[in-house]
Amino acid sequence: MSAEAQAKPLHRFHLAALLGPFVLFVPLYFVPWNPIYASITSLVVGAIAAVFCRPDLWKKTVIGGFLFLSIYAVFMLGLVWFVPGYIEEVWNLAALRGGLIYGIPAEELLFGFAFGLYWTGVYEHFTWSESAAHGGRTTSEPASPPSIEVAGIQSAIEFRSQRNEGVKKQ
Repeated sequence: MSAEAQAKPLHRFHLAALLGPFVLFVPLYFVPWNPIYASITSLVVGAIAAVFCRPDLWKKTVIGGFLFLSIYAVFMLGLVWFVPGYIEEVWNLAALRGGLIYGIPAEELLFGFAFGLYWTGVYEHFTWSESAAHGGRTTSEPASPPSIEVAGIQSAIEFRSQRNEGVKKQ
């Protein structure tokens, strides 16, 4: 991302967007509710802050939320199918309010979605990079032709022509 783009007013909150979930989790942990609700809330607030700071990431954020939810749901279904009774033994289901969806606590699925929302843009947000989807350029910039390793191709052509000349001389 260019220095000009980094200097935009929205990026004043860059560090807050990255650290927000960690900072917010601490006071929410002491609220008299299950810590998973503090986690979900912190991650969603962090994702919103990241999108506020980097609006170009909003679509990826939502897609990432659903993708991680899918992966997480498959993992949780694996627990339900291959280790029957594990969730009931390990989770304190009485402390949760959402009920079970195919044997998975709804809060776990919400956590998976919230984690995906936050984590999706962390790398690009942290490194100030832009997606490879448009090659790190804005949509208004023209695309440049792909670069080719000219020296390597030239060496291969020279080698081939030298080999062919040697064959012709014999």
